Amino acid sequence: MREGLSQLVGEHDFSSFRGQGCNAISPVRTIFRAEVARHDVPGLVSIDVAGAGFLRHMVRNIVGTVVNAGKGMHSAERVGEILRARDRSAAGVNAPPRGLFLWRVSY
Repeated sequence: MREGLSQLVGEHDFSSFRGQGCNAISPVRTIFRAEVARHDVPGLVSIDVAGAGFLRHMVRNIVGTVVNAGKGMHSAERVGEILRARDRSAAGVNAPPRGLFLWRVSY
C-alpha cells in the first residue's frame, strides 16, 4: 500500500480516480503526501492523503485501489499504471464512506 500511494504524490491527471458526477473542469490535482500507518488495533490502518484539492470521491477511489494492492489483488506498480491510464474503470472500487473523514483544511 505504501509503495502504491507513493506513486500518486505530485501533480497528475487523476481521471482514473474521479468519481461519477464530478464536474471539475480539470482532473489535474497535486498530492503533497500519501501515507499509510498501522495501529495497535488488529486490521486497523489509516491512510493520510494531503493535496491542493481533490476530485469528487478521489480519495475514496484511491483508498479502494491501494487496499486492493495491500490485499495482493494487484501489485503496487499497478497503482501507477492505473493513474496513467486516465480511465476510471481501471481503478478499484471506491472505499465505503464510513471511517473516512476530512481532518483539516489549510490555506
